[in-house]
Amino acid sequence: MVENLTEEKLQYIQSTLLHFSDAIRNDGKSLENGLLDAFTIVLAFYNKDNKREEISNFKDYDKESLNCMLHDFFINLENPEGIPSINVQNPAIRRLIFCFENINLSNKDLIEILDWIIQSTSFNNIATPSSVAHLLLNVAKVQENEKVLDPAMGTGGFFSALRKEGKDSLSFAGIELNPQLLYISNLYKYLLNDQKTNLLKGSAFHLYERSLISPVDIVICNPPV
Repeated sequence: MVENLTEEKLQYIQSTLLHFSDAIRNDGKSLENGLLDAFTIVLAFYNKDNKREEISNFKDYDKESLNCMLHDFFINLENPEGIPSINVQNPAIRRLIFCFENINLSNKDLIEILDWIIQSTSFNNIATPSSVAHLLLNVAKVQENEKVLDPAMGTGGFFSALRKEGKDSLSFAGIELNPQLLYISNLYKYLLNDQKTNLLKGSAFHLYERSLISPVDIVICNPPV
């Protein structure tokens, strides 16, 4: 049984992720990219663990096993765009895995951590605040079984808000030109185990001209806040 994510545990996790991000600065990584790399490695680690593969010792994670672990995780994502380039030879990875070996986290906990990464970095400058997303969804009166399109999805604020509201039967299409932002949305989709969301890379205008966007009931987009 997964324990609730306490404030103490959350602070420990945040500190661990920040330490990893700082440790890989020599790889030319920014704070945002370092935290995203760390979160990706943690997700790949949990994905491996969920398959009940035996993990005898964190020292067993050599270059080859780390590559396999990341590959196994990436194939679970709908869209390969924006997948981070991770230096598996950096010793900080093994320390990161060691710190998470005895921590049990639910998908809800992992979503909370991903929310924190976005809110704590420059990603927050382009993300739709959760309160704004929920407000606009209420204004739009989005109903179950409707089809919704976000033509400039960013970090997936609207579709994650929809799922958090329990609108699981609603179909959502999200379009994003920036591959890194699309990757973040893919992480939310993965953690939400969302089979009703379709994520596309590109310009909404270009995709519309090529008839690659199916008819929808509602179009919703981030306001200039």
